[in-house]
Amino acid sequence: MRDALMVAKKLGLTQKSRHRDRRPTLDELDRLMTHFLERSTRRPSSVPMHRVMAFAIFSTRRQEEITRIKWANLDQDGKRILVRDMKNPGEKIGNDVWCDLPDPALAIIEAMPKNSDRIFPYSSDAISASFTRANQFLDIKDLRFHDLRHEGVSRLFEIGYNVAHAAAVSGHRSWVSLKRYTHLRQTGDKYESWSWTTEVTAHDPKQRKRRPVRRPAIAAIRTKSARKRGKYSFKIDPHIIVLNILLSFYTWRLLVHSSPLTAVDLCDLRLKKLQRIERLHHRSGHRLVRKHSWLRGLATHASCGWSKA
Repeated sequence: MRDALMVAKKLGLTQKSRHRDRRPTLDELDRLMTHFLERSTRRPSSVPMHRVMAFAIFSTRRQEEITRIKWANLDQDGKRILVRDMKNPGEKIGNDVWCDLPDPALAIIEAMPKNSDRIFPYSSDAISASFTRANQFLDIKDLRFHDLRHEGVSRLFEIGYNVAHAAAVSGHRSWVSLKRYTHLRQTGDKYESWSWTTEVTAHDPKQRKRRPVRRPAIAAIRTKSARKRGKYSFKIDPHIIVLNILLSFYTWRLLVHSSPLTAVDLCDLRLKKLQRIERLHHRSGHRLVRKHSWLRGLATHASCGWSKA
């Protein structure tokens, strides 16, 4: 194994990760926060990314750690949070670490509603996707969500924290690993007069109406076991069933006896009709049981064959 690692290193197949020193500017953060606040206003059920971003900066927490912390792990009097299974090269499972919470990070937590056992009941994939799409939409180059952790650790040193105090917040065990996150640009707190601090630490009454996780009823309706138990009823218009049967019969007759052009037109008509019905039932909360997949495949195959001809 040692020889294999040595050969892979010489060939350039394995190497240490590159050091990043990318830090977001206040202008980039303002654009992102404005974008996410407007999205949250339009869609109250979306992830409040403006709060998640601010918490990531002030608490220096990783993306996965933010989505795992629970209310039961919060010590408000001690201003600290228990981060379970913190990432560490030696051990991860069972590596539970108490981390200090700066005042802005604690204020953001206190502003979050207690509608779940987790403080931020969202998936890390949703947070990552939202952040990536926002950067692409706003034309912000080479900015990752993990760079907010770099920004948070660098901020601690800029406002005068020593190594021990900064490590108590970030959770690092050694200066070697902590140094990777330190990219000093100035002295003093550049977030001292940041207008978004007031926004993310204020209680949002609409926040309690958000449903970040799909409801169990909607999740169960998609499973075959729930349908077999008869727990959910499917409302399908009988006129739609009759129309589908007639279209199936006439499509079969045209495929066998009529001209190719007329058959293709009717096949396309039926496919569009099925798609429109499915969209209609999806919006109303019901799932259309598709029993004519054979006709759909036959029509598609026939259309492809005649289009090539």
